[in-house]
Amino acid sequence: MKNLSIDENATGLLIGALAVGGIKNVVYIQKFDLDELPNLYSPWDGETVGELASCEKISENEREKKLERFNFFKECVLENKYTDTTIFAVRRNARYPIQIIDGIHRAVGIQKALIDQNVDKEVLKNKINLRILLVDSEDMIKYPDYIKLLTLASNEAKKNT
Repeated sequence: MKNLSIDENATGLLIGALAVGGIKNVVYIQKFDLDELPNLYSPWDGETVGELASCEKISENEREKKLERFNFFKECVLENKYTDTTIFAVRRNARYPIQIIDGIHRAVGIQKALIDQNVDKEVLKNKINLRILLVDSEDMIKYPDYIKLLTLASNEAKKNT
């Protein structure tokens, strides 16, 4: 059995998400459907992976730094250096959005590689194994980053009505 080692930041984020309590389910998705990747939310300002990968919603003051990290992981994927990874995510339940709490740069890098016009998307999808550790908790509405996501989503819905 292979040891799973995660960095200190990831461990802290996972512990924070688990600490909210009310956990109904912890799911380990072995082969996440990459067609769903653009619909996952970042832990920042309510952006989706798809919006970040297409550079639609990257704030100007962080643009250079974030693009550097996203493009680093994109190149790693395209060069077959980094095609097997796990990200952590949370949601309140199956009716609520999934928010990545660790692995957003990798997720966006993968998505950027998938939307690259010079790449055979199906061949690349077959090379990538994206796993997700997903925590379902009714109490996730107490988790600060998830509260922010729900507030932003609510405000966006009000603008569109």
